[in-house]
Amino acid sequence: LVEARDAMELDGYVEQNVSDANFPLEGRDGDREFVLVCFHRVIDDDENPDKSELLRELDKLGLRPEGPMELCFVGADERTRDLQREFPIVARRQVWRNPYGFIVCPILREDDRKRNLYLPFVQDRWRGRDRFLASRK
Repeated sequence: LVEARDAMELDGYVEQNVSDANFPLEGRDGDREFVLVCFHRVIDDDENPDKSELLRELDKLGLRPEGPMELCFVGADERTRDLQREFPIVARRQVWRNPYGFIVCPILREDDRKRNLYLPFVQDRWRGRDRFLASRK
């Protein structure tokens, strides 16, 4: 994951806690096409998957959220690397409880015209412009 993170060649902040230790690789079989989902509205989330409106809505669409490794692929690919300049891209499949006890997940976004990788709190609500990285089930 660290090699994939570094391959994005981000020119802004790079969260060093996006690592194998905090986000162990999960095997997925076969190639898949990634999609970016925008609900164009505020959507509720929760660290408990059973209480997450976001995860239920993705499931209704026949999609599953993707994780940090896939986010790195999108961030490194020449065809998609600048999408984060248009809107934040959230990888919601895996979460990590940071040392302060907060649940966080990786997000690519632009700040001050620089491409950044952050670990924001899994919010009670995501904004209407956020995109969620997903793939077909």
